[in-house]
Amino acid sequence: MQGIYAPESRQECIRADGPSWRRGQQAALALSDHIGRATVRCEPRDHDRHGRVLAICFTGTGDLDRWMVANCWVMTNRRYWLDDIAGGVRAKSDTLGIWSGSFEIPREWRARGAVA
Repeated sequence: MQGIYAPESRQECIRADGPSWRRGQQAALALSDHIGRATVRCEPRDHDRHGRVLAICFTGTGDLDRWMVANCWVMTNRRYWLDDIAGGVRAKSDTLGIWSGSFEIPREWRARGAVA
């Protein structure tokens, strides 16, 4: 999806009030629950440096990128985010979703070879 990224599904994060958890996996599950059985429509907009298609995706309830940012499950990627990033800044300060503890920035986690 264009403009957002989440921790990797295998990336463990430290919860402020307890054991570690897989934040990326939780983000994916939250998105799946939000979509339910709705049809998803994606509009290709660009390609990343790896040649992958970047798209804005929608359901009948609206823009899924915006939903993920508003519900604190992703970080905005300023290189591709075409809109106001205030939602992403608010999400970080709310300590909800992925911001409810400490974690390594996904690109840094991948750069040190943590992906299996």
